[in-house]
Amino acid sequence: GHHTAYSNGKHGDDLDMIDLFKSLDGFHKVDLYLNGHEHNLQILKPVKNTHFVSNGSFSKKRSFKCTDNSIYASSMAIALALVVTTETIMLVPINNDGTYNFNYSL
Repeated sequence: GHHTAYSNGKHGDDLDMIDLFKSLDGFHKVDLYLNGHEHNLQILKPVKNTHFVSNGSFSKKRSFKCTDNSIYASSMAIALALVVTTETIMLVPINNDGTYNFNYSL
């Protein structure tokens, strides 16, 4: 999607998106929601088994704050590699110099 549900960036949480995800609870298993909108990378702790990742960091950089729901956040990452298998999804933020120093599996 484009808009965030949960975010520690400029736009913050979107209550309409949160309500949408709450309405899906029990009917669909949503493992991962990826969005842009914020101009930074945020990997947030799951809410009811759904991981929320915002990655709009290839454009103009914006500030963010790390909170209790943050797993990882960066304004230097320009891409997010996803390694998907039948068992797991690994998220690997790629820095602007092509390196990476973090990965997270869900």
